[in-house]
Amino acid sequence: MSEGERVDRKPPVEPLKVRNSLYDGRGRILEPATRQCETSAKHIASVLKALAAVFGRDLETRVDSGAIRFFDESGEVATLECGQAELMVQNVHLTLEPLLQRKI
Repeated sequence: MSEGERVDRKPPVEPLKVRNSLYDGRGRILEPATRQCETSAKHIASVLKALAAVFGRDLETRVDSGAIRFFDESGEVATLECGQAELMVQNVHLTLEPLLQRKI
C-alpha cells in the first residue's frame, strides 16, 4: 500500500463501564446507612419521586421521623427507612454515573 492509498483511522472509543452492583470496589456488600439523614431526606424523597414519575407513577412524598412515605390518589403506597432510600439513590447514581459524566 503506498502513501497515497493510506487510510487514516480514528482510535476506538473507550467502552462504557457500567457498575450496577450492590458491591463496592473491594467486593464488600453495600449496607444501608444506619444514620438518620434528616438534612438530605427531602432531597432523597424528591429524587425518588422524580424517578417514579419517569416510570409513570405520580407520587407524593412525606418525610417523617427517619422514614419517607409515598402516597398516590388511593392512599399510602410505600414507606422506606431513610437509610434504605439513601442506598436506593446511591445505586441509581452508581448505575447512571458513566452516562452522567461521559464527555461527548
